[in-house]
Amino acid sequence: MNRGDRDLIWPALDIDGAVALLRSGRVEGTEVAAAHRRRAAALDRTLNVSTELLPPGRQNSRAVSPDGITLRDIPIAVKDNLAVRDSPLTAGCAALDPAPQNADATVVRRLRRRGADLVMRTNLDELALGGMTTNPLHGRTLSPWDKASGVGGSSGGSAAAVAAGMCMAAIGTDTGGSVRNPAALCGVVGYKPSYGAVDTAGVLPLAWSLDTVGILSHTAQDALLVFLAIVDDRFVGTDRDRMAWSRRFATAPSRRPRIGVVQELFDSAEEPTHKEFARALERLEAVADLGEVQLARLDDSLVATQLIVAAEAASAFRVPAADRWSKLGDAVRELLEAGGRLSAADYLDAQRLRRSVVDETAGAVDGFDAVISPTTGFCPGPAALAAAGLGGGALWRLATRYTCLWNLTGSPVAALPCGFTDDGFPLSLQIACPPGRDLHCLRVAKLIEGALGIDRSRLEPTWVRTHIDEADGHQARRGGY
Repeated sequence: MNRGDRDLIWPALDIDGAVALLRSGRVEGTEVAAAHRRRAAALDRTLNVSTELLPPGRQNSRAVSPDGITLRDIPIAVKDNLAVRDSPLTAGCAALDPAPQNADATVVRRLRRRGADLVMRTNLDELALGGMTTNPLHGRTLSPWDKASGVGGSSGGSAAAVAAGMCMAAIGTDTGGSVRNPAALCGVVGYKPSYGAVDTAGVLPLAWSLDTVGILSHTAQDALLVFLAIVDDRFVGTDRDRMAWSRRFATAPSRRPRIGVVQELFDSAEEPTHKEFARALERLEAVADLGEVQLARLDDSLVATQLIVAAEAASAFRVPAADRWSKLGDAVRELLEAGGRLSAADYLDAQRLRRSVVDETAGAVDGFDAVISPTTGFCPGPAALAAAGLGGGALWRLATRYTCLWNLTGSPVAALPCGFTDDGFPLSLQIACPPGRDLHCLRVAKLIEGALGIDRSRLEPTWVRTHIDEADGHQARRGGY
């Protein structure tokens, strides 16, 4: 690592700070991305975060507007189920055609248009079906916290890349919790926008009625910046409207938000997490009015999601030739085969169950500005990796029990680090708001971030800090500076 790289990488710098630094001219345009590329090269051999490290791209001159939303020279990673020009689109699946893509996914094109430097494509569960980023083609992604801990999935490579300082933000996808679950286990922010807010063209489909492009970042502010760069015009409007969102985000809410607490889920959290969750809720009482809310249909939401995903995934991936079908991983093949056996009546029943869950949930949360719960049923640390040994269904239920409800409703949801276990692993809570209220969701997330007051240096994973210190020392002894 070169001297000065630490000053350009989290926790010293986030996207908001980097944009200001680059605009001021105090740092050369390529320095920030180059520092992250060096970090990626140093760590990727061990952590197995990427499926491809991308060369520096050409910058878009339109991205330099001093008044518009810009990500110029900001290093961003994209999950390997989004089309990237001149790279294959296989989602870590040997059964799919590895031919290079002729065009970028809409999200990738929008990032380039805003000047982002795409530094890597990130590992995932095969076809984005899974909860621990254990890929039969690319291998398992290891946690930047201690390598003996799980990263979650299916966007585990994206979350680990952000947590390890290999990029400043990453794009993932969230069909039942696949952005928020790894965000929780890696100690970063995971944001799932409202369903339909971000175009999914060029994203390998999994379950069309649930698929959502999401964002992994270090702060709610950074999630907003990336969201405003990729969101559809029909959802947020012109660049002027985007800047208005940004200005509103920077102001305090006009009144204390009323937040519904799913107390049952906090109370049932495993012992290593319970005390810190209680402390987090106490801190939130300083900025919000808290009341208890009951979400009685969580188990039904699991059933509906599992049936819908199985049926829609079987429809999306029924085309592979028979000779390629055998190249699917066992867990994915079993799910697709099960989905293929579902009847039209089964699928319609699942959609009716979804409607019932959505309607009842809307009634339960009526009167609240947001709803808060733990993000995941995983206990952080090595226990999360041990959970990968569970059967596919058991692992899936553990990974998505708290998250998939909000995919069914189409709600915007932000997962935030909220504290640490006694042995130093990050904990996470999620904030859900009504569909379409993305700005409100991110403003509440920012408010909660401030109330929690977590020392950002503690969110730099211990293993990464130690590894980089050793690499710096070794380089200095060799006279590399």
